[in-house]
Amino acid sequence: MGDECKELPEDCWEIVFRHLTQPSQWASVSLACKQFLFMSNRLRPSIKISSTSLGMIHGGLPRILRRFYGLQEIDLHKFHGNLARPLADIARSGLQLRALSIQGQMALPTEAIIQLGKSCENSLRSLNCSRIHLLRDEDLATIAEAFPNLEQLDISYTAALRPLHDVSITDAGIEALAGQLQCLKILNVSGNYFLSDAALFALSWGCRHLQELILFDCPLISDIGLEMIASQCPQLTSLAVNGGRISQSAIKSFASTTSLQCLDLSLLHISDELLLSLAELKLTRLILARCKGMTLAGILGLSRLCPNLVHLNLEGAHCLTDEIMEVIVQRLPNLTYLCLNYCSLLTDSTFFCLLKNCKNLVELEMESTGLGWGMNSSMAPGQKCCKLQSLKIAWNKPVGDVTLKCIAILCPRLVSLDVSHCLLVTDNGLRAISKGCLELKKLVLKGCRQVMSLGIEGFEGFRNLEQLQVEGSGFTDPGLMGVGRSCRCLLRLGLEGCSRVTESGLKKVMEDCRLLRRVNLKDCKCVNVDALAWMVFYRPSLRKLVPPSSCVSEGQKALLSRHGCEVFRAFVDDSWASGVEQITPTRYQSSIFGMFMFKI
Repeated sequence: MGDECKELPEDCWEIVFRHLTQPSQWASVSLACKQFLFMSNRLRPSIKISSTSLGMIHGGLPRILRRFYGLQEIDLHKFHGNLARPLADIARSGLQLRALSIQGQMALPTEAIIQLGKSCENSLRSLNCSRIHLLRDEDLATIAEAFPNLEQLDISYTAALRPLHDVSITDAGIEALAGQLQCLKILNVSGNYFLSDAALFALSWGCRHLQELILFDCPLISDIGLEMIASQCPQLTSLAVNGGRISQSAIKSFASTTSLQCLDLSLLHISDELLLSLAELKLTRLILARCKGMTLAGILGLSRLCPNLVHLNLEGAHCLTDEIMEVIVQRLPNLTYLCLNYCSLLTDSTFFCLLKNCKNLVELEMESTGLGWGMNSSMAPGQKCCKLQSLKIAWNKPVGDVTLKCIAILCPRLVSLDVSHCLLVTDNGLRAISKGCLELKKLVLKGCRQVMSLGIEGFEGFRNLEQLQVEGSGFTDPGLMGVGRSCRCLLRLGLEGCSRVTESGLKKVMEDCRLLRRVNLKDCKCVNVDALAWMVFYRPSLRKLVPPSSCVSEGQKALLSRHGCEVFRAFVDDSWASGVEQITPTRYQSSIFGMFMFKI
């Protein structure tokens, strides 16, 4: 300890790097110096790979796997083509994978799965086979034999895109799984319409360690199967079922034999008697989204009998009123998440009551309610809701600048705010948000036609903003220039349908937002397609781009791809999520490897 150390030891740097959670952070680290490049290659835990990126890289997947030799999770759901080859490459690489996602593929390559099982038999714990078009009982048997130590398996909705006469997964396939996967803890079999209680019988005897079971859209499942699961799987803590009716007897069986904490009964018809019987379960998370049959008496009784709830979803409970919510809030003081979307009778009173009484509330959703009618600052409670981090109040037409000013005062720790399609929101309200919510990272303003800028004055406001979505708003070039001046941490920018935005505003954003990775310019009529090239060349951090029109040739796409940016027709919703990103080569050459350096 007494010796002088000019540089921090690698062990210390590794501790620091293991706290990196965003792909952009790994990219910055890898470009800092050669030492960090080697360390980031070794420590990077996950990667997403697409067909496009593999086609652009000399040496393909084997070259990638040799560089990132510490990978534990690989996502291939965007790979289109013969899946056998990348799985074989992974098997030969010697990686000890813990998680693999192949969802959305056409079929399961049996031989490649067997080969992968020989190299990852003891390490693989999670496998996602959701929405595989041609998954059959024989494939489940192959999976069970190849990966006997699986703890998480998703085989949901494998029959969603095939004719009803073409039977996919049946009870026999689940029996084959249950006989081999004795360590299975999480299983999702949603959307497999031919599964019956026999499948649950097999699971109850073969998978005694089940902790989470998801049975959405399995209409043949009945109380008999659920009661068997309850009696044989005492470790079950989470259950999701909506294929039919669930009776009080099934609830009582779970109460007496398991430690069930999370229950999802979305879309079910629920009587008040059933609702009250949930009190026997001692739940902490309850999801009753768009359930029918509930009355105010049942909901009030539930809130009185389940005081330990921390996560509650009452989406579509049209009977709820401000007076009822005031009672519920007082009975559930420990709530951290609450969803009240489409509860049209709820107004500002409920909003203020929640902020005042729910001291631990972190996430609140009140879309399509009566929020905003007659709101004024005098109605706001005196105490701030210091823990609220995520607020979604989209599709509340009365919500305007007064509401945003109250939010800025009462919710200073907001990280995510969604006011999409709130037509009365203007720049003045956003100016208040920029001054009051200094930690905001995500702002969604879709369809806010009166919003032309973020109301930023000078270089202040929204300094931590990483994601800005203003699709269909009235955003202009001066507004974009303000974003460029202030939002230097911006990673994602959505401008779809902003017809007043031109290349002048985009240029300012490209100059100042040096971390920008995704831009959506769909239907931006004043932006020329030729501008895409200079955007990518000027801002090499760009990874995904939606052009203003479909008039982009394959040659242009290939050119931009070679510089690390893929061109899409549109971003799907999950493209904005903060998950692992796919690899794309950049124009920077790495002399260390004699290959393209990848920014991930």
